[in-house]
Amino acid sequence: MEYIYDRIIHPLNDYLYEDRELEWWQWKDMKEDVERCSSTGQMPYLHNAMVPLYELYWNGDEQLYNPHKYKALEIVKAAIELDGDFISWASQYNLMTLTEDWIQNGSVMKYMDVLEMIVGSAYETDWHTLYDGINEKILQLEVTGESMSGEFYCILHGFVMIMTGVENEYEQAELFKKLRGHWSFLRHLYSIMVRRIVGFNFNNFVGVINNAKVSPSCTPYLNILYSAILERSQDLIRLGAKQKNLDKAVGYIEDLINKTDQNPDLDRLCEVLFPDEIRDMLNTHRLPSYQQLKQENGQLKQKQQELLTLMKEQTRQTNEQISKMADAIKQAIEAAIPVKDIEKELMDLPAGTAWEIFQTLNELFEDHDTWRKYDRDIRKKLKERMKATEKKNVVQKNYNLELVQNKGVNIEKNYGPNIDNHDGGTVGLPNIKAEGGE
Repeated sequence: MEYIYDRIIHPLNDYLYEDRELEWWQWKDMKEDVERCSSTGQMPYLHNAMVPLYELYWNGDEQLYNPHKYKALEIVKAAIELDGDFISWASQYNLMTLTEDWIQNGSVMKYMDVLEMIVGSAYETDWHTLYDGINEKILQLEVTGESMSGEFYCILHGFVMIMTGVENEYEQAELFKKLRGHWSFLRHLYSIMVRRIVGFNFNNFVGVINNAKVSPSCTPYLNILYSAILERSQDLIRLGAKQKNLDKAVGYIEDLINKTDQNPDLDRLCEVLFPDEIRDMLNTHRLPSYQQLKQENGQLKQKQQELLTLMKEQTRQTNEQISKMADAIKQAIEAAIPVKDIEKELMDLPAGTAWEIFQTLNELFEDHDTWRKYDRDIRKKLKERMKATEKKNVVQKNYNLELVQNKGVNIEKNYGPNIDNHDGGTVGLPNIKAEGGE
């Protein structure tokens, strides 16, 4: 027991109240002595000796929280972390009273440091009474003008919601770390959700929103704030926000959401803080994140490329099919032209008639290679037939002329003077009696 006072308690009190400086090695030894108490079962003795210092820590006393006395604060926190009786000791204190003390003499970050020591632990209190008291305090706040006190009550609200809404102690501790680490953003969200400006000196909600849009700590989580603003827009206007200015601020946030990746890391915490509202708000109002838009755009481009590729392939296949069909049709047409049969039929017709038909067929099939393969030969044969026919006609004509010229002599000589002469080189015999008849 004596070494606890000699090596830990007295040096700390001298440092805090007498401004006695300690060497670096004394601080090192002091921390090792605290750890030794834990490992040797001396923590109950250390606990009793540390209670006055715990009270300084718990209430945010300036003596311990002096920035120049941070080494003493580190020793006290080291003892709390190893002290299994600290939570039981802390449970005797009313957190609402604690919060009101911190509003008077402390900072938000240090206040959250105290709450972090008991979150995720077996800390016991009347949670329902505490919750109702917090809500009453928040409702009593002016919309503007009580920013500091409102901020403390909202932090306590977050602590209570985590401790009562999450069963797993490890998750409780992790969520409160997020509450503390992202309070710069969350105070914007709380201002909108509770319809009171907390943690800011702005005199209207548009100022809170405009601050969020230029704050790098808020950018990854603007989709949550955006959903809350849309859900609370009519309340914000009723409480003094101008519609035009609100619309402009919200539009800017919407543009930021569309241009930046939105981080879902705080979704679970916000659902715990506002279990009856946030999830529905996000489902109703949340915009697609930048990453989602990128993915959707990438998927759209991929689908467009796939469609383009498919269209090109289909076009290629269609062109190929058309080409094949054209060839097939051409072949079918060509195959349907019975050139040999046509030639035979032409040769059986009179030369003149055959030539006229040939001319017609030549015009009809002038672009068909198969016809062109044979038309010269057919043309040649038909011309030869035409020449032969013309020659034969000349011979026949000369014969008929000779017959006509000699018909008078021949007829008179053979049949007598009563034979009628008919044009065209033909003769008609009258009905006469042959010699020796009647």
